[in-house]
Amino acid sequence: MENQRDRNQLIAELSDKYRELYDKRPTVDVTIDQAKCTVETSFRRAVLCLCNGTLIGKRVLCVGDDDFVSIALGLLLRRIFPEKSNHTTDICVFEIDERYIHYVKELSARFSLPVRCERIDLKSPLPVSLINHFDCFFTDPPYTIEGASLFLSRGISALKRERGLNIFFSFGNKPTNELFALQKCFQLHGLSIKEMYQQFNEYEGASLLGNTSQMMILETTDQTRAVIPIDKESKRNIYTGVVKPRNSTYVCKKCNHPFIMGSGEQFRTIEKLKESGCPFCGCKSFTQTTRQFAGQSPSASKALGRHILADFYGCQVKDLDNT
Repeated sequence: MENQRDRNQLIAELSDKYRELYDKRPTVDVTIDQAKCTVETSFRRAVLCLCNGTLIGKRVLCVGDDDFVSIALGLLLRRIFPEKSNHTTDICVFEIDERYIHYVKELSARFSLPVRCERIDLKSPLPVSLINHFDCFFTDPPYTIEGASLFLSRGISALKRERGLNIFFSFGNKPTNELFALQKCFQLHGLSIKEMYQQFNEYEGASLLGNTSQMMILETTDQTRAVIPIDKESKRNIYTGVVKPRNSTYVCKKCNHPFIMGSGEQFRTIEKLKESGCPFCGCKSFTQTTRQFAGQSPSASKALGRHILADFYGCQVKDLDNT
């Protein structure tokens, strides 16, 4: 791509052409931190890969792919090589959700894309055949340090043992202390930050993320290593709902009945409630009213001060003026 204008034009063209395919992706499972990026974001990532010289003729890995970056990469290759696949690009997906695996395989077959899927639980050891095999990888892990560490470790184990390989790492915008912890995570894995793009990724309905996240291009060094060994099972909790459990309250827009979302409640997620509908009136539209950490009472939050409202009757004006 010669300039940003050309890139944006290509992204818009591909997004408009294949938008319907992305609209038919399975619904997200928020209990495993799925959040679908927009079709534009998916192709933006693919073009970023192309512009960094890590697509054509390379072995590209997607560590988790509810965003369908693998499909965007394949369709971009199809756009570059419309006549036949005269390239040796290999795109592989590590995914645990059978729904996404099925749809990726379906699209790959329909459009003759060089995309294959491996059903892998990243908490389990990686198959030997996938170790030290790839030139780069994409990941948009659970937005916890534990999740980032696991996804990075598995991706690093699958990379070739070379310095200067790219890792396209998406992560939610975090407060200073959590960002510092994330940078320490990179350091422990022996990675350097090559580039950072704020608000690069946009998501469908991910209000918890502010609907955006950042893209970092990390780079392998001579000290790069997998903190979680490839032959070891991970016992860590990695998902936000477990690491930082939250309870949310939603109110039915028709009958105003409140529902608390969270572990141990009748409905764990708003998606499940919408799928079932309100048990009292059948409505499937709800409004969020509160969100707080599980076990936290409203009084647990620190107030800056106290504001008292009072009505006074039969007072003398001169007394009210006496301050």
